Amino acid sequence: MTQLPDFATNYATSDPQTTVADKVNELFCLFRENRVTAPPIAIATAYINPAGFALLADELETAPRVRLLLGAEPDEDSVRAITSGDADQDARRDAAIADHQAWLEAERDTMGFARVPTSEAKRMVEWLQAVDPAGAARVEVRRYTGGFLHGKTYLVEDGAAQAAIAGSSNMTYAGLAHNAELNLGTGGGTSSAGKVREWFEHFWDLSETYDLAELYGRLWDPHTPWSVYLRMLWELYGEHLDDDENPNVRTGLNLTRFQADGVTRMERLLDEHGGVLVADEVGLGKTYLAGEVIYRTANINRQRVLIVAPAALKSAMWEPFLETHDFSRWVKVYSYEEVRNRLDPDKGSIHTFLQEVEDYSLVVIDEAHNLRNSGAQRSGAVDRVITAGSPKRVVLLTATPVNNSLNDLETLVKYFIRDDARFASLGIPSIREYIKQAQAIDPANLTPEHLFDLMDQVAVRRTRKFVKEHYSNELIIGPDGKPTTIKFPQPKVRRIDYDLDDNGLALIDAMVYALDDPTDPHAPRAWEDRSRDPKRLMLARYLSSMYTVDHDLQEYQITNAGLLRSGLLKRLESSPQALHASLEKMILSHESFLDALGKGYVLKGEALSEWVTSDSDDLDEFVLEFDKDDQIESVDGYHLTELQADVDSDIELLRELRNLAAVVVDGIEPKAERLIAELTQIAADAQRVDPRGLSHADRRKVIIFSAFTDTVLPIHEAVLEAIENAAAGSPLADYRDRVAPPIMGSYAKTHERGASGGVDQGGRASTIAGFAPATAGPRNAAGEPAAKDEFDILFTTDVLAEGVNLQQAGQMINYDLPWN
Repeated sequence: MTQLPDFATNYATSDPQTTVADKVNELFCLFRENRVTAPPIAIATAYINPAGFALLADELETAPRVRLLLGAEPDEDSVRAITSGDADQDARRDAAIADHQAWLEAERDTMGFARVPTSEAKRMVEWLQAVDPAGAARVEVRRYTGGFLHGKTYLVEDGAAQAAIAGSSNMTYAGLAHNAELNLGTGGGTSSAGKVREWFEHFWDLSETYDLAELYGRLWDPHTPWSVYLRMLWELYGEHLDDDENPNVRTGLNLTRFQADGVTRMERLLDEHGGVLVADEVGLGKTYLAGEVIYRTANINRQRVLIVAPAALKSAMWEPFLETHDFSRWVKVYSYEEVRNRLDPDKGSIHTFLQEVEDYSLVVIDEAHNLRNSGAQRSGAVDRVITAGSPKRVVLLTATPVNNSLNDLETLVKYFIRDDARFASLGIPSIREYIKQAQAIDPANLTPEHLFDLMDQVAVRRTRKFVKEHYSNELIIGPDGKPTTIKFPQPKVRRIDYDLDDNGLALIDAMVYALDDPTDPHAPRAWEDRSRDPKRLMLARYLSSMYTVDHDLQEYQITNAGLLRSGLLKRLESSPQALHASLEKMILSHESFLDALGKGYVLKGEALSEWVTSDSDDLDEFVLEFDKDDQIESVDGYHLTELQADVDSDIELLRELRNLAAVVVDGIEPKAERLIAELTQIAADAQRVDPRGLSHADRRKVIIFSAFTDTVLPIHEAVLEAIENAAAGSPLADYRDRVAPPIMGSYAKTHERGASGGVDQGGRASTIAGFAPATAGPRNAAGEPAAKDEFDILFTTDVLAEGVNLQQAGQMINYDLPWN
């Protein structure tokens, strides 16, 4: 017989490619090939796994009988206890046996579902269950539980010629192929081989039968989908089930149970990632969730907190909120504009402000969707605050984390998750690519599930439907300090139709025709055909790349042109005044562009994309948000004649459309007349007794929304005039002296309540409180409204669409179509 292996390790310097498994297989093979029948095998090991079995499987499956002895290894503490005669030896042994069982189960449970480990496990179970021709088991497994079993051996039972490899290697992949093991071989009838056999037989006789096949066979037990689902939930969230038992949950504010649960989740995500996106649906109390976290940070931990919010919410909501709940002096509120200006070196030294923000521990960003454009000065300033000085925890509040595209979500998440591969272990190797994949899905098929893995790691997001289903009959502490059952008002939507006069119809027909049939710029021939129709807008000023000599189309320009078309249609539907103002601006822009062409330059406005998609209604204010310089190119690379001709044609058509709009503006606007009629009916209905007991005053309160200042101003004036001219006894007369000054997106500082609508923030807060003192105004120590009820009609733009509780109003009118 060839010489038997006398040494086995995974790191032999003379033969680094040979493993313990190779030497064990060599031993088994030598005896099998030199005998008429393969001899029995005996193995003693503390641990075993399918990957380790697979390394020896070919030989083990040919053996007529295999005995497998398992046992628990002692840890260092147990060894010391045994040598010192510790009285707790039995307890330590029992604990080691329990740990051994736990290890075997964990090894089984964590092997995953990949093809290779699954096939290895199935092969091992089939081997463990194998029988000989007589029906007797070929493999017998026992476990020694009378003490610790530290020795390992791989023994061939062949009478006097028995042989073994004994040492440190467990029957695991690590022990047989990877770890720095040390094993010696003995055989050929030596006394050492016989002693190994005696050692094995001694512990085998003291051991108990162990069903290793059953343990691994449970991998294929049938389970109901519900059981699988519950197990998945347990693995994902089991460790957090007791979080709501935290006694600190209600330390600061009187929160509902669903709000307290939201705070618990916020705190966990803040601890894990340093930030959280709170995206609960409108009206669920995101402010209170943030308020609780602020309270714990400032009032309990005595750490500084910075709140950044739109200017309108700073004075109208956050400052009264902090005062009402007696927050400490450790909390500071700045508007977005204040942060931007304090970090603008052109407006003074920024050193003092940077020193201040370095000390903040928590930064709360309200209406965080305003930061979705990472290139804006405002966004850069806020990000500089977050990254200044010591690490800060970041809370982003927004009900609409996605506005224009899913890229908005990526931008927001990156304010506190700087590592794109942060969630690689969860199957998201790149946050950017993960969102990009979701973006590529047809919007008709895109569901929240496509973003769940990411949102589950960064966000608190509940809907009203979710709260109704899972927190029914929940109590909330009302403004009067008394508990009341939460109720979600059910809106009743009505459609208001109106008829256009001839001038209005003519304007719509001309505008729709001018904007219709947006010919694919990638098809030059169709584009040329369109340019021959003087009643079609080419939008050449915004599609200048269409006219390059090499026809190098800029896709962003094509997108911008489409957005501009939709923007003009929105203004057309809103009011002739809004459209007229936009056409005027476009004409001036086109004339400047044409003048530059004459001087040999093509102007390309990079900020156009953000302007046409922004919520801003003030172009000057919008431009301040960007530090992007317009690009200027020579006309040498362009078909100058065609570009000039199409721009000139557009100017002429824009002037015609502007003149049509001017005619409608000068006449009586049917839409405004219909609004006045609706207000009259609302006032009349409010005079009747309501069976629900609602007050006359609240039922006639009306909020009138429009996206455009150029719409709000004229309809505000028209309604004021109609009210002043209303006959005595007319329901409309109930609104006399009860119309608030309009609130719009302008931050111009005038007197307390400027008639033009440009109010300072203090005045704006006062106007809001005067319109809805019960829900949006300050309260006295007794919890009663402190503001006087002064107004019943409030005209506003989307500037009040967020962060202000105007639910005291019984009616809301969207003067524009809901384009969402």
